Amino acid sequence: MIAAISTSVMIPFVSPTPKKRVVASSDYEHPRIEKLTNYRDFRNAVMARNVFNSEGTLPDEPDPSEGVANAFDPNGICQKPTVNVELMGIISTGNQETSLATLQEKGYTIADVYRAGDKIINQEQASIYSIEEDKVILNNNGVKECLELNTVKVLAAVAGSGTALANTPSPAAGDSDNPAEQCPTSSSTSLESSYVEDALGPGFSKILEAGRLVPFHRDSAMVGFKLIGVRGGSLWARAALSSGDVITAVNGQSMAQPEKGFALYEALQADKAIRVEFLKSGKTPCILNIEIK
Repeated sequence: MIAAISTSVMIPFVSPTPKKRVVASSDYEHPRIEKLTNYRDFRNAVMARNVFNSEGTLPDEPDPSEGVANAFDPNGICQKPTVNVELMGIISTGNQETSLATLQEKGYTIADVYRAGDKIINQEQASIYSIEEDKVILNNNGVKECLELNTVKVLAAVAGSGTALANTPSPAAGDSDNPAEQCPTSSSTSLESSYVEDALGPGFSKILEAGRLVPFHRDSAMVGFKLIGVRGGSLWARAALSSGDVITAVNGQSMAQPEKGFALYEALQADKAIRVEFLKSGKTPCILNIEIK
């Protein structure tokens, strides 16, 4: 009887393994495959656009000063200069590519040489627009400013040297009883090379302060370069040249072309013997031989 009971209890646990139910393919629901938003790519796109400025960078923006500079009117009225520089000298050749101007920053003893288009050192919002015979025109953030030579200073220096600014000479030439129109007593002079080098200065910066050379015309034709504002004790004065003298040739090379404005400076810098032909006070033809020792 015990055996019969045990058999009846174990029968349910020894029943065969049920067969798997085969589901017809038509009844199986496949997963949906669609091109949904990829949030990782979306995040990368947002980060690339720096929408939240997570990297702390700033986007490129146009420089407002560029638009102001384009508004510069070269024909406008000159405004009082606001730059911290003073105009010391000019070499005007009539060509903006070759004309030079010497500017000295206030508080400094060294001057810098500039051409048209150069920016002012330490004040780069201002640039040289043009160099004229008696002034320099600046483009200062779109504002036209003009630097003019200190006429009071030039006149004081000329008065101290015993010379005077010459009036525009007449075409008449020849001998004159006026000492200012007579050739120097001696037709030759000598200068120490060390003195000449120092008097010229780096890039001719010092000689530009000692006087100006400007194109001189007579009867609508260029004759040479006229000296203006020669300072007493300068290289010009020691070479017996003064304000009003017109340099017509250097070492046989005519100075009747605007591009020849540097011929005398270059000769003083490189040559040992220099022959200068000039018109004293713009009238009397003279010759000066300079020896550099």
